[in-house]
Amino acid sequence: MVKLNNKGYMLVEIVVAGVLAIGIGYYLLELTFNFSDKNDDLYQSMSMLSDKTVITKSIMSDLEGKVITDISSDNSSYVSFKVDGDERRLEINKSTKEIRYGKYNGGYDTGDVSYYYKKLSNSVIIGDIIINRGNITYINIPLSTIYDDTDYGVKLIVNSEVGVNRVNIVYNANGGTIMESTVDDFGMTNYWNLDSEGNVLKRVDGEYTKYFFSMNYGKDVSEVNGTHALLDYNNGKAIHISKEGYTAKTDEEWCTKKDGTGTCYNQYTLYNASDFCDASLGDCVVTLYVNWQ
Repeated sequence: MVKLNNKGYMLVEIVVAGVLAIGIGYYLLELTFNFSDKNDDLYQSMSMLSDKTVITKSIMSDLEGKVITDISSDNSSYVSFKVDGDERRLEINKSTKEIRYGKYNGGYDTGDVSYYYKKLSNSVIIGDIIINRGNITYINIPLSTIYDDTDYGVKLIVNSEVGVNRVNIVYNANGGTIMESTVDDFGMTNYWNLDSEGNVLKRVDGEYTKYFFSMNYGKDVSEVNGTHALLDYNNGKAIHISKEGYTAKTDEEWCTKKDGTGTCYNQYTLYNASDFCDASLGDCVVTLYVNWQ
């Protein structure tokens, strides 16, 4: 005999119906989450595109039809230049997700019409400022999000005086340590540190930067700053890097790869900027590692 409950249904039918109900519930819940995720992705994309447009228009409204001069940058967090004799500064803060632009004289003139400030979402990833100089100068701020790899970067195209592109050399201790202060031949004290990757940092205007050594691209030994010897890795007056039990290989003290391969350079030889990287289309960066042995 089949046992029925008090409603007249078999127990097996009740169990099967319950399992089906739970399965349908999970399916509908998954659809809801997927729909929500797609909406989140769409919202992030629309928000980033809107931010990109607003940032670009806000800054370009101050630069439209003008020629910028005296361009300088740390190739990381800021670029500065002059407009009609007044300094402008575009600055990013990667940790706080902030962008600032405007008239600058040791600080921003927040009352000037050129001033612009934007606090981006915490989900935004801001890359290093990239600048390519020429008659037409491109200033790029790479922007992306933690949700996808889409490039939402801000690209500013401005008129500028013809400038000289720079070769920026980053020095790396390659597992060594650095003396935190040295005194040069002019009696000036220089302050040094290493970042988490071992790159040498120099304190400039109160802040540490790895972009403290550069050369003018396209100039030769007869022109100013077109040629330069590299820093002596341990002379005690510029930088003093050491590693217990090791010395740098003579005549090949600096190399483009950590293991001593790649291109190696004698720290006492005079080099042209073009010996390190191609800056014909814009500033370039090369990292040199102490060649320990």
